[in-house]
Amino acid sequence: MHLKTLTVKGFKSFASATALVDATAGGATDAAAYARAWPRLARRQIGLGRLVLRLAEDGALRRRVMIALRDAPESFRAFLALATGAWGWGRALPGVARLGLRMLASRSARAAGEASARAHAP
Repeated sequence: MHLKTLTVKGFKSFASATALVDATAGGATDAAAYARAWPRLARRQIGLGRLVLRLAEDGALRRRVMIALRDAPESFRAFLALATGAWGWGRALPGVARLGLRMLASRSARAAGEASARAHAP
């Protein structure tokens, strides 16, 4: 449970700090802008926190993700920018989508290899 708390709160803190700065920039205090941004920020951060927890629980998935991120640094950058709130989905989607496609391809290749090994087993 400690990982969940740290993950979700950590992601939320980056994005909420940015929203708070935006709402109070130049001495203005636009609490309504921050209040409007909060539900969107919380939804994204909770989802990303759940994803990190899933990776913590599933070793095989975690290995595939780490390999994909290692091989596609632009996807890693997009994921971090999305997680911290620096980028929205519009800007991060191409990199995150490439990561997803890479993950699907690695899973398909692994499944095909396993099927081939079973077919050639004595």
